[in-house]
Amino acid sequence: MLTAGDGGRLKIGKIIAIVVTLMVAIPFVVVGIGFIIAGATADPSAVTDDGFSLSIFFYIMGGVFLAVAASSIPILVVILWVFSYFAKGLKQKQETLKELQERGLKGTATVVELIDTGMLVNYNPRVNIVLDVVVERQAPYRIKKTETIPMTRLPQIQPGQTIEVLVDPNDRQNPDRVLMMLK
Repeated sequence: MLTAGDGGRLKIGKIIAIVVTLMVAIPFVVVGIGFIIAGATADPSAVTDDGFSLSIFFYIMGGVFLAVAASSIPILVVILWVFSYFAKGLKQKQETLKELQERGLKGTATVVELIDTGMLVNYNPRVNIVLDVVVERQAPYRIKKTETIPMTRLPQIQPGQTIEVLVDPNDRQNPDRVLMMLK
């Protein structure tokens, strides 16, 4: 089940990842630079309570803060890679949806079997569905799809029920190219 707004959510997610990383990194950079400036301007004879050079202490602290800020960059890269991975899959599904809506053959499918996989995605069951697909002027055929079905749509796909489908005319047997039009 796809909605047009899913791609927008992923873009917002990327923006949030960048903003949060910058919100964490920028204060560390500012404090790190402040420590380095303090080290450069500290009196060379000044020492900490335990006798350590104050300017060296400031340089070390500045380096630690800058290292923490720099470590947030690889984390951002990983977060953006994950978002990109999911966005690519979602974009591909949206393109398939659009393509089937434009060129797909209208047909019907009778639900032969509905098998729970035992997996939930956002509290919606992931199920195996066996369908007998009928498209005008073509021989009926059987496919098996695995889909995550919203709980509110589950009553529409019980065994024996007929649902509307859109089928790719060039790849009828591919279950990913048969779109169930649930209401």
